[in-house]
Amino acid sequence: PLGDYNTPINATKQFYNGSLTTKKVNAYELATDPALSSPATASDQGGTTGGWGETWDFTVNIQDVDADNVTVQLWANLGNNFQLLNTTTCTACSSQTGITFLQTFNRTQIGNRAFKFNATDTRNYTNESITQNFTIEKDNTLAVFITGNDISIDREASATGLLAIEIQDTDRANAIASSGVNGSVFVTTDTAGFDGGTTNQTNSSGQMNIYFNPTCSYTAAEQKWRGGVAGDEFYKDSNI
Repeated sequence: PLGDYNTPINATKQFYNGSLTTKKVNAYELATDPALSSPATASDQGGTTGGWGETWDFTVNIQDVDADNVTVQLWANLGNNFQLLNTTTCTACSSQTGITFLQTFNRTQIGNRAFKFNATDTRNYTNESITQNFTIEKDNTLAVFITGNDISIDREASATGLLAIEIQDTDRANAIASSGVNGSVFVTTDTAGFDGGTTNQTNSSGQMNIYFNPTCSYTAAEQKWRGGVAGDEFYKDSNI
């Protein structure tokens, strides 16, 4: 079994009296590596897929039967080799103890990724979990109406009407999206069928403004419009 062991020592030789027995107390110790089990991750939406703006739970069970303090590290390959993301210390975790790391990412880290855990105790014994995969995807969005309802626009000359929406990142508690997000606004041409859309990008306030100039291809009637994110690199399409 594991633990400290004493070592008795004596000497004997033919034709000689035997020596006294000397005991070395705690001469050596049997110890073991820290054990890692059940590595897993889950995004806010659940499972191993989620948006870069979500908060991810990375969990693992740790046990060191020698009752040592254990440093537990979370590592991930986000596209360019493994890098240390987080670390904590489990104090005297002789029984199985759950460790949770809360982790967020940024929009440049979208893709199929991998993670693992490392454990090192105070004797410098180490262990490593199996490598698991997870997928960081674009964030979900919500298009919020700002202005453009019940306005009248003259089809003559260069008259325009402002159609404006705000883009919110629902993976980050409806935070305003950054500037430069691609989007489109669509307007019906005959009160039913929508046109091919007018593209633009969000400004620094997360707002996308379209100054709509209808031509004679739009019937003189009450038309409908909608808009949202369309074809952006970091945000999912919404309301298009």
